[in-house]
Amino acid sequence: MPKTTAIATVESQLTPATIQGEAAKGLEHFSGEDLIIPYMVIMQKLSPQLEDSDLEEGQLVNSITLTPYDLPLLFIPLQLTKQRRLWKDRSEGGGMVCASVGKGSGLTPDIGECISEICAKCPKNQWADGKPPECTFYRSYPSLIIAAEDIEKLIVISFPETNKFTGGAGKRLANMALSSTGDLFSRMYTLNCTSKQNSKGQKFYALSVDRPSKIHEDDYKQALDYFEMLQKMNVSYHEESVGEDIVEEDSGKDTPF
Repeated sequence: MPKTTAIATVESQLTPATIQGEAAKGLEHFSGEDLIIPYMVIMQKLSPQLEDSDLEEGQLVNSITLTPYDLPLLFIPLQLTKQRRLWKDRSEGGGMVCASVGKGSGLTPDIGECISEICAKCPKNQWADGKPPECTFYRSYPSLIIAAEDIEKLIVISFPETNKFTGGAGKRLANMALSSTGDLFSRMYTLNCTSKQNSKGQKFYALSVDRPSKIHEDDYKQALDYFEMLQKMNVSYHEESVGEDIVEEDSGKDTPF
């Protein structure tokens, strides 16, 4: 099981208020084009971030600061988005070959050297002989971390859904939210990281989500501010090294399209 680590103190991140006119000194010209939202990244066995660091397998870290989070973690999802990403094998240098991230549609490639105009028609997005597509489908949620005064509160929690082992948590979250009354961000959820093993005996870690509960009115208002900020601004997500270390299972269709 992953070891929990005390959260290190770093500078607090920009909020909707600082971006919408109450800029800190020296950031008067900061705009949405400058904002990069970090991802929540799982440390897997081959994660390069483990080299020359105190991080351990199974930890969740901020993709930009590499700050680890205590587990379990409470979060408020702000919005459901969908993406597809095709990763190059680490033996070939790693990195992202192609991705569809624009507008969160997961349908139209807009990053890298894409071989098809529509993801649904791309051969990299097809099942073949019981094996999952080469590219990975993600349900991602820009979210607010609860009780994270000393670290970045706004972060993207992304759930890869290639198969029955790595998939399911993002879909489960969407359906839990759908069955609840109110906006997506009117509930908070519990995020954890669990150890799994595929048919090849490879151990890896995957996210799990559970226990929706109501939030305080002040938290809802803050979540609404962030949601409206994301709707109005052309922000970027920190795409580097998101999901390169997914360990695949050979069977079990769970890819939504």
